[in-house]
Amino acid sequence: MLKVSHITMTNKQRYLLTDVSFVLPAHGFCAITAKEKETEKAISYLLAGMKQADAGFLQCDETKVTNFSVTERSRYRTSCVTSWFGDFLFLPSASVKENIVLQYAYEKTKVKQVLQDWQLSSIAEKSIEEVSFQDKVKTMLARSALRTYRSIIFYPDSTPFSKEELQSIYQLLKIYSEHILVIVVGDPACHAYSERILEFREGILISDNQADEEVKIQDIQQPGVIMQKEGWHAIFEEQHRRYRWPYHALKFLTLMSLILVCILWSTTSLDIVNIELGMLQKDKTNSFVVHKIAQGDDGTLYPALKTNLSSKDVSILQKHMKGNLLCSYVAVNATFANAYLEGIYDKEAIPLENYLPVVEANTAKQAGIKKLQGHYPTTFDEVCLSLQTAHQLFHQEIPAEKLLHMTISWYGLPLRISGVFEDEDGDKTANGVLGMHLGYPLYVKSGYLKQHPLSKMKSFPSSNKRLLYQDHFVNIQDIQPIDVFSRFYNGKQIVYYTPIAQDEIVLDVATAIEMGFPYERYANDETMSYQEKLYAYIRFADEMIGKQIQVQAYTIEATPINSMLYRKNVKIAGFLLPSMDMMEGNEQVKDATVYMDETGLADVLVKNVQIKQVTYQGNSVEEVREALQYLNTSNLYEISLKNSLLLQVLVIDFKELFTFFAIASIFFLGGSVLLYFLLLHKTIQHQQLACSVYYVFGERKDAMRKLYEKTFLRRWRKYLFVAIFITTILLWGYIILILLKLSADVSLLMYLLLPACVGGLLYFSMQLATRWYLKHSSLLLDAYAEEV
Repeated sequence: MLKVSHITMTNKQRYLLTDVSFVLPAHGFCAITAKEKETEKAISYLLAGMKQADAGFLQCDETKVTNFSVTERSRYRTSCVTSWFGDFLFLPSASVKENIVLQYAYEKTKVKQVLQDWQLSSIAEKSIEEVSFQDKVKTMLARSALRTYRSIIFYPDSTPFSKEELQSIYQLLKIYSEHILVIVVGDPACHAYSERILEFREGILISDNQADEEVKIQDIQQPGVIMQKEGWHAIFEEQHRRYRWPYHALKFLTLMSLILVCILWSTTSLDIVNIELGMLQKDKTNSFVVHKIAQGDDGTLYPALKTNLSSKDVSILQKHMKGNLLCSYVAVNATFANAYLEGIYDKEAIPLENYLPVVEANTAKQAGIKKLQGHYPTTFDEVCLSLQTAHQLFHQEIPAEKLLHMTISWYGLPLRISGVFEDEDGDKTANGVLGMHLGYPLYVKSGYLKQHPLSKMKSFPSSNKRLLYQDHFVNIQDIQPIDVFSRFYNGKQIVYYTPIAQDEIVLDVATAIEMGFPYERYANDETMSYQEKLYAYIRFADEMIGKQIQVQAYTIEATPINSMLYRKNVKIAGFLLPSMDMMEGNEQVKDATVYMDETGLADVLVKNVQIKQVTYQGNSVEEVREALQYLNTSNLYEISLKNSLLLQVLVIDFKELFTFFAIASIFFLGGSVLLYFLLLHKTIQHQQLACSVYYVFGERKDAMRKLYEKTFLRRWRKYLFVAIFITTILLWGYIILILLKLSADVSLLMYLLLPACVGGLLYFSMQLATRWYLKHSSLLLDAYAEEV
């Protein structure tokens, strides 16, 4: 016997069961249904001993559950009830018998009897995965029979079974109900097998086909006028459950609308120039690096890619930006320059630091140097540098006074140190800005590079280079004019110098390897002599010499075709020969290079000096502001600051997405308003019957209209408050990040109040629109809608 006495269960603010009492026999088939799925789920979990009630008690024979503690419910589940929720609970790799017995020590005779009763003896040792669906159901029931439970709770809605499979389960449960109490919750299809049927509505037992006094539907007390608020709340709770997904969508659209509108406002109010100026002032500097954006041959800009500035670019910048522009120069082809210039001049054991850039200026002030010890270079054989650079050159800390008149070298020419300065502010000065990007530079007198041999050398422009051979590309590092000392194999013999035509090319060993010569195989073969390896190399060269190949050079790696600097079809005239160390694997083979006739490259060769970087230095805040304004309006040049990436992501990208945010704001805001009024229209239609009942009880239409407006807006107001709260947190996080990282001059109070102001404006607009809509809509059925 299972007794349920005065059970009450609630779910937050809603009653799932209200003072429910009934008694079920010791065996039989009982069906329980409810109009509300939450009630069905609550009573199934309650009877299964897995949830507690707020009031009342359960009693199964002598076992009584009063306070629904963990211990009481555990004892109840152990001795009184088994439940079936979800799919079969089987051990996949175990047999039928093992799934029945599990880990419990039952008597063998009892296990054997249960297997016989359920006709499972013949398949007892089979894997549970191999048996039929009906045998799986029998296994579940045999398991409970072996445990001698007094009742079984089956909740079909929680299972994945089809209607046909459920019918098979009910047939077996019907047989089992002769010995145990079977309770099926939530499926009217089981009524054909049931001796007892209990029906619930709104948490109240309204029908029991074998109770002493059947509870009639009409006996349930309906809320009257004095229950208006509670009844109205219940109506809207029911409608919220009915339209829960549209309400969730409205919540999401409201949140997104507020976020996007606030972002849209923020993108228009943040001034990039002021932010950049604040970043410079925070670092106490008036210097920054200027980059040039890569541009294709058709004029397409590639903002993510940068390219070197030319002297023409510097002239354009000087025209539009007041202040000083410091250009740092490096060799276009440092390897080529070193090969020609190193060793030519007497260097007297001085450090060779060819990789450092040089900056030309006339005075220390023009170079942005402060606290100079010594003097700024006045001749071309003098140099000025920072202590940081000196420590880097000499690999030790030398006092400034001892550094003066020491000598260093830059691409072969000696330079005497005439001045040393200590960059106390680090990367806040022009020297620091240069050092942060390129390594600290050397400062020389203006015009130094014109008289340097580097300017008289010719080099292929800085670019990406490759060969096109038989529809596939071979990347190379350099293209150079062929040298008179070049020793190469021309297909017939080894020559020390043989002029090549303008449409011919000579490849080095590294290029041969890139084109398919199996260098590793020969270098690692200790059984072959150098002559044998060289002969193998020559055989490879014989196959290649005379073939057509295309040389390409381009400036933008992402789009070679749109940035082609040089393209020419040539014939392979020969291959440079590898040394013995190369073929024995003792010398590293790198930097694939091809050689062409200098006259054929004359149109493209440039001086072996290029501008690596341009640093701007303003003399006043206004000069810096004007320079920033120009760069922010220019499509070709841009500023590079310490936190440029953060500035790009947090501010510039947001501003560039203004159109997107505007369209998205209109879309989400329009969608939320449309869905709001669609829900209002649907709920009015759905609640016309309930409103008519209130009207019959004496409620005025205007009072109901006001109450409907207040109740409907209350839920949306909750959504709006949540949206304001989330938007405020996001916006404040965004603004605080800008303040901390970018030093923007923005008002925290304005952004604190922005979501509230936008939300308040939206709320009052919707309130007026809702009032107008309700005034022109009928809350009552047509029979009661005629009254004025």
